[in-house]
Amino acid sequence: NRRVVVNVNGMVTVKTLESGTVYFQLDEKTTLHPVSWSNVFGKEVRALLDYTELSQESDLFTKEVKVNYIDSIWTKKAVSLMFRNQDEILGDQPIELIDDWMNVCEDGYMNVHYAYQCGDDLVKHELNLGIHPDKPYDLYLWLDRKNDSGTSWKDDLVAFDITGFIPCEEGEVVSLTLHWNSNDGAKTLKFKCKPHRITKL
Repeated sequence: NRRVVVNVNGMVTVKTLESGTVYFQLDEKTTLHPVSWSNVFGKEVRALLDYTELSQESDLFTKEVKVNYIDSIWTKKAVSLMFRNQDEILGDQPIELIDDWMNVCEDGYMNVHYAYQCGDDLVKHELNLGIHPDKPYDLYLWLDRKNDSGTSWKDDLVAFDITGFIPCEEGEVVSLTLHWNSNDGAKTLKFKCKPHRITKL
């Protein structure tokens, strides 16, 4: 089963100002203000968005937009983990990454489009992004299937909040390496990003 993704034109962070105004952070320079849209998420999350630009101008945001479709991405904090050996870091339960544009690191989040095996009983798996305090530029995707022996493949999106884990100056671009254990053995994927939340409108 594949996650159903309609035609979207952005992956965003849903944010709220102190005034209560909700907006979307599209990229480092672009903010979108959704007109006549109520925030159904109640907290900051990453989301897939399809929007239409409106002709009206905004004094505070880059663009005023109409929301055609929005779907939140599972958003969770990365964890600081220390392990005894490399096998324990990667775990022994394989996971696959889907090679597409949704694997990206931006606005303090590492977004991962992954595939995993599961059974029909919907056992809740545990997925974490572990960051070793001694090697903070190496990040480890770790899956615990909780004794689920199913073999059906499914895929999903997750956004890991990595702010505060990566030592770097504000605005500095760093190279991060994501490690995971696949059916074909250990694999890696490199990201270049600024691992801080974008705070300026």
